[in-house]
Amino acid sequence: MRSTWFPAVLAMCSSVFALGGCNKAGEATETPLEICEPGTVYTCARRGCTGHQSCTADGTAFTSCVCNSDDDSDAAVSGSDAGKPEPVDAAAPKDAGKAQDARVDAQQPAHGEQCDNGKDDDDDGQVDCADPDCSERTCVQEAPRGWKGPIALRFDAASSGCGGGLGETAFEGGTQPENATAACSACSCSGGDAACAAFVDFGTGTAAECGGTTCTTSVNQSCTEIMPPCLAGQSTAYLQTKLPTAAGACTPSGSSMTAPAAAWKVRARACTAATLERAGCKSGKVCLPAEPGSGFEATYCVWQEGESDCPSGTFTDKRTYYREFEDTRSCSACSCSGPSCSYSWKIFNSGDTSCASPLLDLTSANQCVQVNPAGDKLRVGASISGDGKCNPSGGKAQGSVSAKKPITVCCEP
Repeated sequence: MRSTWFPAVLAMCSSVFALGGCNKAGEATETPLEICEPGTVYTCARRGCTGHQSCTADGTAFTSCVCNSDDDSDAAVSGSDAGKPEPVDAAAPKDAGKAQDARVDAQQPAHGEQCDNGKDDDDDGQVDCADPDCSERTCVQEAPRGWKGPIALRFDAASSGCGGGLGETAFEGGTQPENATAACSACSCSGGDAACAAFVDFGTGTAAECGGTTCTTSVNQSCTEIMPPCLAGQSTAYLQTKLPTAAGACTPSGSSMTAPAAAWKVRARACTAATLERAGCKSGKVCLPAEPGSGFEATYCVWQEGESDCPSGTFTDKRTYYREFEDTRSCSACSCSGPSCSYSWKIFNSGDTSCASPLLDLTSANQCVQVNPAGDKLRVGASISGDGKCNPSGGKAQGSVSAKKPITVCCEP
């Protein structure tokens, strides 16, 4: 495409011919015609966009007009001139741009370098980090073998994502899990007796271990005489204590847990550039923003999965973050004790009518002891205490929140 200054150059040459700038044969003089200030960059228009073009070293020509890709908003032309190129008088004398056309700025060169695409956009032979126009970029040591990055860490509103020149999320994690204790509902018991049994049982037998001919007598008094029929004619017999058949069992209820969601005291997001390129840096370095931006730590880091020591060299400040929680919080199981009744069985000499001196005092069931009935009689006593209710236990908070799946991050000191 012919540049916008071409008609102006033709016009100037014609005027030079008219003023005697060409020889008699109609050819140009040997002295080169200077139409622009050598080395200066001018603004121009091309296909509706604002751009820039440079003056050659000898001042006789311009480079092609290149659109300013970093200032697209200036490319649109409003009103009735929309869609038409903006005229630029590139062939005017050196001072004409200052006095006659404000759209040509010979004092402040146009800034056409994109500083994050790895290209020499302004054709000055310098790419991104090597271009003085890109002072907001810097060369950062690349990640050592086996490591990823460089990355920058942000902790403010970590869930809001990355931004600026570091638009890609490398990982999310945290450290110091909030170890909030769970709350457990109370345990309870259902079923069982509403009161203790009214009696206890004595089982008698004619053989060892309370075998042979047996019979059972229920007793609810502290001192009473019994004459089980199986004792008739027995000088030696066996007596066994038993829990009353009326004693029931209780069923515990389950305990439910409520707990706040596990959370990190410190949440971190690692951000990196979509592509990591040398872009004007020496071998072993990549071009990144000189300042990661608001909300970021000022230094760059590298990272890898798992626990590891930092590599030697640039990145030596170690941190550890974690991807997930290990949540073992729960409530202990509920159980019921009881019914809360106490029983005791006592055996007396048949002649101890006041039951003052027990021969045996038994406090647990199913004990079988030898006795010597006198005249087919025994004297026994039964003691019953308690309210018969079941007592629940359990339902206690237990466990904790811990961190798992570590990530090692090593930063510039």
